[in-house]
Amino acid sequence: MKKIIITLIFALPLVGNLDAQVYTNKPVGEKSEPLVDSLKTTPYPYALPIWGEKATALGFDLPYSAGLSVNYLTQESELVIDNIMVGFNGGPQFDIDEIIRIDEAIASASAINVRPDIWVFPFLNVYGILGKVKSSTKIGGRNIPAGYIQCLE
Repeated sequence: MKKIIITLIFALPLVGNLDAQVYTNKPVGEKSEPLVDSLKTTPYPYALPIWGEKATALGFDLPYSAGLSVNYLTQESELVIDNIMVGFNGGPQFDIDEIIRIDEAIASASAINVRPDIWVFPFLNVYGILGKVKSSTKIGGRNIPAGYIQCLE
């Protein structure tokens, strides 16, 4: 796990500029004149978004008509479980911390999210978010001594 974190710390600055969200933009100003002129004269090659050709003819810089985003997350956490109390049907609670000791408890989870999107109009992006999560908790502890439950009664 430490190797993955160290690799990410050193690799992420090398990636450069990543844009997670892309939007419709209308460049303005003298510096953008060549871009606006090229947008107006270049034919729009995509079927979507509807009115995309008209928007580029007006000088709008449109993003790709469809996209896909995938995110993955994994996590592992150590838990501290102490002061264990047990009660039944709203009755008094009994401290069983000296009887049951939780030596270790580790919670782990992983999740994947997929986000497909499509530009229907130059001003309307429709997308969906699909995801799946898997989680588990592993607990290691000592057994309850024989006859202890009978002593509580």
